[in-house]
Amino acid sequence: MPPNSLYDRESRKSLRPWFLVAALLLTWLVGMHGMRTGCQTAAYLKNGAIPDTSEAVEDAREADNPARAFDLLSASAEAGALAETRERTLPLAVARLLLSTLLVAATALALVGRRGAPRLLGQALIAMIAFAVIEYALTKDTRAIYLRTLATSAAELGAGQAQGFVIKARLLLSMKLVLIDVGAMVLTGMALLSRRSRTFFDVTARAAEQRVDEEDDL
Repeated sequence: MPPNSLYDRESRKSLRPWFLVAALLLTWLVGMHGMRTGCQTAAYLKNGAIPDTSEAVEDAREADNPARAFDLLSASAEAGALAETRERTLPLAVARLLLSTLLVAATALALVGRRGAPRLLGQALIAMIAFAVIEYALTKDTRAIYLRTLATSAAELGAGQAQGFVIKARLLLSMKLVLIDVGAMVLTGMALLSRRSRTFFDVTARAAEQRVDEEDDL
């Protein structure tokens, strides 16, 4: 190893902007979450079971706080809605798993400054945004079933609970689309296109080319 190679490596790391690291870590977490949910959803839908909402209602009655009750009813309603629209939600779950895997791999490569990683990650980000929009459009009836089931189940706990739970569910669905499925991808894309990030990737790419040339000379 040349005596200045360690210094050069540390110098390249110092060029990596903090906001790029933060954006990549956020995107990596989103990708990991997408892999987990996609895998779990696909496995559940392949099993073909439909949850019994009455059990969720009973568990919600025994919950020690409204937040816990909402989580129980929401999970049951979501599982039922996914199962009722299995012909669309199963392929979408598999697609999310595959795209999230690509996103995680591309993010990891970009985080270490691998050559070609910014282009691959940019393509993955565009694919994830497009998928989020398509998924949202194709699951309109799934969301309607989910909200209707949630409202019906929550009504058994009290009239006031149903309205509050539905409002909270709508808010969470909107936040997931705007902040996670699209927002996180847009932020990472902006971080990739920044001048400091481009400088970092250019320097890293040139260092990789120089290393290959040196190895060829040997």
